Amino acid sequence: MLRTQTICLGLIIGVLAQPLGAGEQMSIAEFSELTTGKTFDFYANGVAYGIERYWPNNRVEWIDERGRCLFGDYYEWQGKICFNYNDWGENAQTPPQCWDFEREGDKIFAYFFDPTQPRVPIEMKPSPEPLACAGPEVGA
Repeated sequence: MLRTQTICLGLIIGVLAQPLGAGEQMSIAEFSELTTGKTFDFYANGVAYGIERYWPNNRVEWIDERGRCLFGDYYEWQGKICFNYNDWGENAQTPPQCWDFEREGDKIFAYFFDPTQPRVPIEMKPSPEPLACAGPEVGA
């Protein structure tokens, strides 16, 4: 009986020790399979702040909260999925942005990788609207 209680207590402590929002981390292959050919809206604390379209070969287009379009690609680095955009405008020296992507049931959450900051969930929801970006070579 004591052994059973000890095992149950260990399981409860293990579950409680999991960080809030800890879903199943996605590999780059899972992420690509789930996102390629789709557009997603991004929400932080329920507020929309960007839209991203995922293309084959790990290519992306992002519209930020100011309506600015950025084109780029993503790759895996140390278990994270990192994004590198071709046009950072005045912030041309901005390094790639790395994220953890997790599935929680039918939802996807992104967590920006910054070991000095708390993990803040960014929810990804399929977008009903297409992107309004012109191609990267339009008007060039």
